[in-house]
Amino acid sequence: MFGVAVGGVVVAGLGTDCNGATVGGLGGLQGKPIPDAWTKPWNGGIAVTLAGLGELDLEELPDRTAAIAERIA
Repeated sequence: MFGVAVGGVVVAGLGTDCNGATVGGLGGLQGKPIPDAWTKPWNGGIAVTLAGLGELDLEELPDRTAAIAERIA
């Protein structure tokens, strides 16, 4: 179902990056695991262009995001 939702919104062709990310994020909020076909190619990390950071661990991102949200709330 995850792939159908993300794929469907991207194939529609309107704002594919933002809409695909939004649908994927909402899918992730359901508490169900994201299929391996979507995560395995990332090898557990993601390259970023933030100052001082080269790659982030995907398993750490939810905690990092929550910590930032707490600091700015």
